[in-house]
This record gives sequence, C-alpha cells and structure tokens, in this order.
Amino acid sequence: MTHIDDKYLMGASENTVRSLNGTRVADAILQLVPQHGPFKLALRLIKMWCKNRGLYSNKLGYLGGVQLAILTARICQLYPCAAANTIVAKFFKVLGIWSTVAGKWGPTDPIRLNKEGQEKKTVPGQGTEWEVLDRSIWEPPLQEQTTYGKPSRRREELLPILTPAYPSMNSTFNMNNSTKRILLQELERGQKITEQIDASTASSMGGWSELVEPTDFFSARYKTFVRVDFVAGTEENHRSWVGLSESQLRTFVDSLEGGPGRKSQFLAHVYPKGFDWSSVWQEGTGWPEHIQNAPSNRFAHSFFIGVELKPNAVPNEKVELRFQMDKFKAHLIKKATDGKFYTDDMSVDMSPVKKKVRANRCCCSPVNK
Repeated sequence: MTHIDDKYLMGASENTVRSLNGTRVADAILQLVPQHGPFKLALRLIKMWCKNRGLYSNKLGYLGGVQLAILTARICQLYPCAAANTIVAKFFKVLGIWSTVAGKWGPTDPIRLNKEGQEKKTVPGQGTEWEVLDRSIWEPPLQEQTTYGKPSRRREELLPILTPAYPSMNSTFNMNNSTKRILLQELERGQKITEQIDASTASSMGGWSELVEPTDFFSARYKTFVRVDFVAGTEENHRSWVGLSESQLRTFVDSLEGGPGRKSQFLAHVYPKGFDWSSVWQEGTGWPEHIQNAPSNRFAHSFFIGVELKPNAVPNEKVELRFQMDKFKAHLIKKATDGKFYTDDMSVDMSPVKKKVRANRCCCSPVNK
C-alpha cells in the first residue's frame, strides 16, 4: 500500500497531515528520482559533508535530512544518467550558481521536485474537506500581503525547498540570514574542491577527504564565542527546557546580526551540535578542546555561537552583548511560562568566552543528531 495517495488525508486534521507527510515525502522523493543507486550513494556523502561542516540541523536553520534528500534528488533529475561522484560535484556547482542568479533559488523561486504538491484540490462535492489543507500549501510572498485588511508580518523565506507531497510546504522555514550565509560559504568551498578533483589526473581520494573534513569552528575559525548553558534541576525539566531553548536560539542569532532597520556590528554562527553535560560521569571527549570550564550542573546543555565583527564595523568601538543576552533570557522565560511548563529550577546562563588554546579535555559528549 502506498501512502502517497491523497485520499488518505480526507478528513484528517492539519497536525495529522504533518505527521503523515514524513513517510509521504520520503516515498515521493524515491518515486521522482531516476536512479536509486547513485542517488543514495551521493546522498550519503553529502550528509557526511553537511554533518562534518556543521550544517546539519533543521531546527537551528541549517539543513536536515529531508532538505538534503530533496536537493540531491533535484540534481539527479537534472542529470538522470550521472554517477554518484558527478551528482556530488554538480550538487555544489548548480546550487552555488542558483543561489546567486535571480530567478533560480530565492524567496520567490523555490527548489522543488514536482508541482503536484502545490495543486489545490477541487474534488466536486468535497471542497470543504480540502479547504483547510489547501491553506497550508506554500505560496510565493507577494509584494504587499494583508491579513484581515492589515499588512502581514510574514517572515521572508530565504532559500525555500518545497516538499513534493501534498500539501507542499517549505522545509527551510527556519533559515535566517546567518545560516544562509554559512551555507553559501560552504557550497562555494565544496564547489572549489570538487572542481579540483575533476581537474586532477591523479587519485582524487585526498580531495574527497578534504571535502568532508571537520569544520575548524573551535580551532581556528573564531576567537570569540557566546556560550549558552540551559540548566534545569531534573532530567524531565531539562528535556523540556532544552527542547524549547534550542528551537529559539536562532532568534538570538538574529538579534546579534541585526535586521531590516537594525544596525549591528556582528556576524554570528551557531554551532549546530549541543554539548550535553549530563554525561559527566561517563567516558568521553566530546567537549570542545579549545573551551575550558564545562558547566557544574549535571542537567545542563551547552551551545556555542561564534561571533566576529563585520568587515565594515567601526574600529575600536566598544563591543557589548549584554542587551541581546538579557532580551533572549526574558524571551525564553516568557515562552516557557506561556507553555505552562516553566519551573524555578530552569535557567539560561550566557557569557562571552575567549578561545583557550589546547584546553584540558572534559568528560562531556556532544548530542548526536
């Protein structure tokens, strides 16, 4: 039995449709790919690249498994007879070009595998059954949107990637200017490496290893970080607190980088893997080697945000992050309070930290994602 048939959505609530769409999207991707073998092999390498380069987290605004599968499948559609290595090389070249050419990949020009997922249902006598789901279909933003006669505050979706199953949705809704910038930088790096591999007449294994080498986020890329510790008194509270806080981290990154009408001196880059201090009594070397002083509380979860001044920043001007930190803390507490699960043992500790060269290893394991 196939789960792609839209008839299974009849009478289902929007939440149920979202749950079903996981398997429906996976099935649709496989049906739309010309060759499964090269697709799966290329996708494995692209996932490894994404994880090693610190780009794998849909929740934080980077790419997740679904987005990578759709992007890889789109390259397979463009080059239906290509081998896996060619698909990987074209992945970086095509996406890098599309992201810089108007009309290829942007707020009004999404990447998609088909158009069926965006077609609204007009079944005779069943219009009201589909009406709720039709409203969920992604549509390009208009120049001026209104809701009940008032200007809409719909957030700009930077690099939309549409799911192929009905109702089609933007799977990169969480992306912000920071994660977009980091992604495009890594696509450019990947394009240069794969072009060198193609041009090389010798063995190219070294080039592929260079493509997926781990990011230098802690060792060389940044000298200053904002460290964010989410702390709770019990394991249950810790789990709820971290779940909310991680989903809101991108709002703090937005505040650091500024936005329309807001000036900022900083460029920010959140590392997508959190560090779970609850494993302090277990063997492990997951804590960043260049960062000292792990949290003292057992139920703590740490994230790091690399911060640097913008190229056009005013020199010698005092750098102050306290305002953004305090605002983010208040935002989190309000969210948890509104969700009716905030407790007094929940806290968020934030502080700017400098990189420590070859710090002592701590027994802390990163969260696997």
